Order: sequence, then C-alpha cells, then structure tokens
Amino acid sequence: MAAGQAAVTLNVNDFDSVWDLVHQQASKFFTGMQMGSGMSYSIEDAKTDLDGLSKLTDTLHEKLLSSGVNAIPLDSEMLQLDYQATVRKGQEEAELTRITLQRMQTNCVTLSKAMNMPRK
Repeated sequence: MAAGQAAVTLNVNDFDSVWDLVHQQASKFFTGMQMGSGMSYSIEDAKTDLDGLSKLTDTLHEKLLSSGVNAIPLDSEMLQLDYQATVRKGQEEAELTRITLQRMQTNCVTLSKAMNMPRK
C-alpha cells in the first residue's frame, strides 16, 4: 500500500461493505495515479493497489455467484430482450442443424447411388 494508507478489513458477508471497499480502493488508486506530484506513488504501490482491487472484485463476484444475485439488475425489458435473443439464437441453431442434416442426407443419397452403380 502507498505510504500513509491503512489496510482495509474485509467483511465478505456484507455486499454493501464489499462494494464500498471496492469503490474506496478504486478511488484511492485513480487519485494516486492522477496526483503524480506531491504524492509518492510508485509502480509497486500501483501493483499493490491493483492486486487489492482485483481481490476485492473477485470476492464480490464469488459472493454474488454464491447468492444467486445478478451483478447487473435486470428489469423486465432487459429480460424480454434477453429471452428474445435466446429464442433467436435457438432458431438460428435449429436452422443450421436442419441445413446440415439436409446436406448429410444428400451426401448419403449420392454415396448410396455411387455404391449401387455397376462397376466397369
């Protein structure tokens, strides 16, 4: 950590505290990066802060996954668009499968005809 900065204690059971810690860590990092003069902020400090931010983000991600909460709240319009995209993707895949099966059928018919042709 940069000089004069205290370690942050993490309560992983509290999403709000994790979010606040992520916000504080990001704010500290970007403030430190922007203030090149008057503040000793080295590459090692940046690496340490980025590692801390990465760990906090990973912790938040794990907690969100384990609780079933989405990181992005979905409203009904977003859900409808997501469902529509899923249906479209399924229809496209079904059409591609149908075309592939038609090609295979055509190839099998051609192969069957070729095998049944008398040899000279």
